[in-house]
Amino acid sequence: MISHMDHDIERQQLPSAWKSERLMVRDAIEKDLPELRKVYDECSYIGELTGYHDESKDPMLAEFRGEALPPNGKRELQRLQSILESRTQDIIGYLVSYHGFPDHETFWIAALAIRPEFQRQKFGNEVISSLAKHIEELGGYSKMGIAVGVGNDPAMKFWSTCGFTEVIKTEDFGAYATTWIVKKLEN
Repeated sequence: MISHMDHDIERQQLPSAWKSERLMVRDAIEKDLPELRKVYDECSYIGELTGYHDESKDPMLAEFRGEALPPNGKRELQRLQSILESRTQDIIGYLVSYHGFPDHETFWIAALAIRPEFQRQKFGNEVISSLAKHIEELGGYSKMGIAVGVGNDPAMKFWSTCGFTEVIKTEDFGAYATTWIVKKLEN
């Protein structure tokens, strides 16, 4: 008998590389790490909005190695992908995702970061729109989800414009809190 977790590993996953109109999204490689760290650092202002501060020595290396998994997570279901501007091939952001969290019907976005100089140019919307199409084509997922830090109003506005409108959970960690929101997929 195949368990839900084994079934999740066997199901099709997000392609290792995919394109949108202006972007190329591909699995991160080790040589991307210096640029991914810069994106992470440039987006660290979000912690000031939410109260969240990552205590990891090297959060991007931890993501690359698959050390930052959800509870009972499996490395095979986690992805760190670099977001490159197609014309220049410069890394402008990253996407961290997980197939089947918190349940087997949800494609989870653990993080999406776009360099501040590229924000407000619809790159984030382009990533999410293209990602949603890929996830719908995979089948087996009824929704996409993300946790947004309470107090991060710009992110909440962004995600709601992308169709993430149903609140499924709020977690209070004392120093900060998150709201889990989902977008229903059309299968």
